[in-house]
Parts: sequence; C-alpha cells; structure tokens
Amino acid sequence: FNEPLLERLVGVTQPFNTGDVVVAMAFLLPGRHAGPDGDVVRILQRAEQQCPGLRTHMTNLLANQSLVLQVLKDRALSAREV
Repeated sequence: FNEPLLERLVGVTQPFNTGDVVVAMAFLLPGRHAGPDGDVVRILQRAEQQCPGLRTHMTNLLANQSLVLQVLKDRALSAREV
C-alpha cells in the first residue's frame, strides 16, 4: 500500500513525534479520509494526545485551491475537444 501510512509515522517516528508537523492534504474534496470527520483528523488528534510536544497542521484540500480547479477545468475542456 502507500507506505509509510500516516498512523505509523506521525506521533511514532522521529522527527514526526514532536514539534510542528504539517500534513499536506492531497485530496480534492472531504470524504472518508479528508475533512472534519475524516480518518486523517482522528489520526492526528490521537498522535497529539500521545505526544504532548507534537503540534499537527493540515493544509487545505485541493478543491480550495483556485489554480487546481482551473487546471481540472482546462483538462476537461481539452478532453471534450478531442
């Protein structure tokens, strides 16, 4: 699968168990993994509880980035022309 899994890294392995750790969210929209009730949030909350010096931060989802949406729109329009 996609190793290392987040739950085996953040809060477990140096240097991801102390200080500021940024998780770059490579998800387009909220769902099972991303979003306020997703797996990622729960994994990061659990890691912070186990490691008092750990502070996790997540980037916005890709759909929040206007450039990503523009690229997707351009690709879709290009595909329609073929």
